[in-house]
Amino acid sequence: MKAYLINSETKTITPVDYNGDYKTIYTHIGCDLFDIVYAESGGHRISVFVDDEGLLNNPQHFFMLEGWAQPLAGNGLVLGDADEEGETLAAPDDLDLSPTITFLSLQQVRDMYA
Repeated sequence: MKAYLINSETKTITPVDYNGDYKTIYTHIGCDLFDIVYAESGGHRISVFVDDEGLLNNPQHFFMLEGWAQPLAGNGLVLGDADEEGETLAAPDDLDLSPTITFLSLQQVRDMYA
């Protein structure tokens, strides 16, 4: 299923294949525990899987989602909304994340809260 990997270190958004097994989310974003952020992007509701312990691991790279109140540490995996049974759907084919993602360094995040 179609997904997008947000790599905050390389500042890239790359299409990836997600096989539907939640265990592969850990591999995609490089973490041991994930959380889900729900957001709107280009008229679509999306699910963004992020490292739930990202702030505990000396983060150096962050990204912001338009409409989300705080920076997210590390990488993210973007999929679509959930269906009626709660299963996450593929990312929409016409999803363009570029205008809604801002990459930040640790210093930029610190400056936001100074």
